[in-house]
Amino acid sequence: MPALRTRENAQKNQPPLRGLLCFFVGLLLLGHPSLLKADTLTLKSGDVLEGQILSETDTQIEIRVSLYHGTIFSTRQVDKADVQSIVRETPEQKQEKAAYASLVKYTLNPNQELTKDQYEAGIAAFEKFQAKFTNSAATAEINQRLMDWKAEAGNVASGKVKFASTWMTPDEKKVKAAQEALQSLKSQLADLQVQRAQLAATIATTQAKLTAAQPAPAPSSAGERRDLAGRLTAGITAPQQGEASAGPSSEVTAYQQQISQEQGTLTSLDAKIKDIQTQIPQREQEAKLAIASKAGASSNAPPKDAHPMPPPPPAPEPTPPWYMRVWNYFHK
Repeated sequence: MPALRTRENAQKNQPPLRGLLCFFVGLLLLGHPSLLKADTLTLKSGDVLEGQILSETDTQIEIRVSLYHGTIFSTRQVDKADVQSIVRETPEQKQEKAAYASLVKYTLNPNQELTKDQYEAGIAAFEKFQAKFTNSAATAEINQRLMDWKAEAGNVASGKVKFASTWMTPDEKKVKAAQEALQSLKSQLADLQVQRAQLAATIATTQAKLTAAQPAPAPSSAGERRDLAGRLTAGITAPQQGEASAGPSSEVTAYQQQISQEQGTLTSLDAKIKDIQTQIPQREQEAKLAIASKAGASSNAPPKDAHPMPPPPPAPEPTPPWYMRVWNYFHK
């Protein structure tokens, strides 16, 4: 029986998220209309082929055509005698194509913020493209990407961090990360326990089949039969018993091998279950500490609607001595 794969192993075999994002963005770039519809062949039959001319001879043109909005590509050989007109890619379009393709590396990560230098580099690249190619068909897309980069840079400048496509404070991220790690372990544990129960049932079924396939033991005789019928019966049954004890059948051997493999897988599952059960209390403690740290930071921060205390009233001026009061009375 093949070994059962756990969610943990499946996650380890997955490529990094940023690599996948760059890959899909690259496909989008290749499928962009402004890049694929660089060369246009209009045939005498009325068909229009839009794509990129790969090679050209005196008699034929090889063109890479995009189909279904750039999701499928096909290379076609077209006889020049069948071509009515050709619209070729201009040098300016080639420059725009190269500049647009260079922007593929500037891709935001939905689960992690970038550094200040990375934001500055991406924003500068988009602004440079806008300034150089003012009439580009990708202007609306570049404007949106530029706005997204500037918005993220502003969030980072204000002290926020990103987690699961959401902006939050660093303390909130610690709590979210700890809670998700704990939930992931509990989910893995539940999956492994289900797999173990299914495998244990499979082993029991295979064990029952093995028991049924094994030959029954020969009955032992209480004593030797001395008569002729007894000697004849002994002569007939002896070879049969020998054949039965010659060795296990192929079916029995297959069941034994299957049980051995299943028990090995069961042992592996038990080890993984034990490991996760050991990690869960640690993750629970980390989540509690993160929540306590967040609560402490919130209690130390001043309330948002708190009003500043009014300044104390000025101290009264001291009363002058009696002779100064008399002097002031006669010299008013």
